[in-house]
Amino acid sequence: MSSYATWIASRLQTRLDSFAEPRKLGTVVDEMLFIFDAQRDIRRRPDVAFVSAARWPLDQPVPKTGDWEVVPDLAVEVISPTYAMEAVIAKLTEYFRFGVKQVCVVLPTAEQVYIYDAPDAVRVLTTADQIEGGTLLPGFRLSVAAIFSREGGNGAAAR
Repeated sequence: MSSYATWIASRLQTRLDSFAEPRKLGTVVDEMLFIFDAQRDIRRRPDVAFVSAARWPLDQPVPKTGDWEVVPDLAVEVISPTYAMEAVIAKLTEYFRFGVKQVCVVLPTAEQVYIYDAPDAVRVLTTADQIEGGTLLPGFRLSVAAIFSREGGNGAAAR
């Protein structure tokens, strides 16, 4: 990841976590290696991920060693300029095949966020739009412009 893409991923992780944790919705992590299929040794590392309390109860600790054997509800990929679109599509298709409910693809150079609810169901958001948490993070709202800017506060709000 480029420095800018890493910075964006960090901002997203912080805002998602500061919303989800106090509401006991689940766990937000960055750069976590998830075990999607232990038998076939399929592991993936989204830039940011949300695991709902329904998938991994909050009273169950995250493993102290090894990778996390759970499929996140939300996977976020922040795309560097050199990343091939074919690889992005392959990755998001795989995420859905293993049970991820939503994939967000952030394109820093275009200042756009692509929200996938299925491999063929996408909404394209621009800096004029807001990301809404829907059923995964009810009440979460974040200005797309705030993702790419240091100005204007954190841009996250609860309804």
